[in-house]
Amino acid sequence: RRITLEEALRLAEKAPLATILDREADRAGAEARTAGLWPNPELLFSREKAAGTEDRFANVTVPLPLTGRLSLERSAARSGLRAAEARIRQDRVSLLRAGVREAFIDLIAAQERSSALAKGLSSLSELVEILRAREREGESSGFDLMRAERERAEVDSDLLESLGREARPRGALAALLGLPSEGLVAEDSFDAGGALPA
Repeated sequence: RRITLEEALRLAEKAPLATILDREADRAGAEARTAGLWPNPELLFSREKAAGTEDRFANVTVPLPLTGRLSLERSAARSGLRAAEARIRQDRVSLLRAGVREAFIDLIAAQERSSALAKGLSSLSELVEILRAREREGESSGFDLMRAERERAEVDSDLLESLGREARPRGALAALLGLPSEGLVAEDSFDAGGALPA
């Protein structure tokens, strides 16, 4: 799947991490609404049997906070809610937007490196074929061919390593977006855009 940065940022707003942040905001709001409420009354039923008679009792206990604790709890809950909302906004910026941008740019860099190495490998493969043909015709020494084959093997090794290094930013981006990492390709380039002004 090919994906642009704009699409990745849109998908991040619907990703599981965004849902988690939304649920944290809901939880913080619910805690703020329940803070400072009067305590629930307690109802106690009891029964006593003595000398052939049975007495039944019902006790209702209503705690009355007289110290002003409830208003302090409400005030603290409002402050906690504001702090939670600020933290959630910060997490949206740092975890979602900045994290997606960083993973996207890392993936582009890895893809560009792999692409450059693949082009270099293709050129070296052509050179090796030319040197083989020249050696068969007696126009080139075997040393040049061995050097070109060795260089091609080193670039091939670098290409395989680069392809392996693409997996980390691809997996990070896929995890942030809630997408499978198989076949995920960042669609952009580090090429300079347009001509420079005169």
